[in-house]
Amino acid sequence: MSTPVAGNDPDAPPPGRAESGRGTGRRLRGLVLEGLVIVASILLAFAIDAAWDQQRDRKQEERLLEQLVGELDLYIRLGPVARQSAERVESDVTLLLDAIHGSERLDDRAWQRALLFLDRSYQFSAATPVFDRLTTEDGFNAISDPEVRKLLADVASYLGVARRFEELQDQFLATQMSPWLNRNVDRYAAQRANDEDGADRPASRFDPGFDALRSRELSNLLIERRKWLYLVTMFRSQALERMEELREVLTD
Repeated sequence: MSTPVAGNDPDAPPPGRAESGRGTGRRLRGLVLEGLVIVASILLAFAIDAAWDQQRDRKQEERLLEQLVGELDLYIRLGPVARQSAERVESDVTLLLDAIHGSERLDDRAWQRALLFLDRSYQFSAATPVFDRLTTEDGFNAISDPEVRKLLADVASYLGVARRFEELQDQFLATQMSPWLNRNVDRYAAQRANDEDGADRPASRFDPGFDALRSRELSNLLIERRKWLYLVTMFRSQALERMEELREVLTD
């Protein structure tokens, strides 16, 4: 039996082919490793971009909410002025209705001054670009705190209703209240009665006296005036309550 001679194994690959196979394996491993590095670099870049976007969004949200506090403060400061205006009109309406349906004679200056502001309204509004932006769909999505989103939605709802009733009130004043006053009331006499130096000016020659104003038409207009005033005031108050609650959450 003969002993095999080294290098003469018929099953062994030729030396050059073995070296070529090992080189191909190394190149494949290098390509795979290079591909993994590229993929990892891309994923890392995406993660860095996402983190940067999140940080930028947080800073933008903080900036917008700080500006929102300023706009809420503006509305909250307008609240007492709006209430004072509404209370004056309500007092004038009550005084005139009592004078129309009561038996007592009303002082001329009192009813003339009451008529002066019947067709005026105080607009409970302000420039609120941040509030308007945040109450859009994209704006709501930009707020991370669900409590803030809910409160902001409540404010927008009540404020929207209040503004709608303000529009309807203004339509009533422009189409019914003001035309009636212009036909039946001497505004010069009313203005003269309201001004501190009014007594120094000539008395009106057109003032018909309050007895001429005692009518079903004026009574009905006053009831309508009171209705719109009540609706506007109620929803303004509801909006203000929620603004104050939202401001408290934002400033904690």
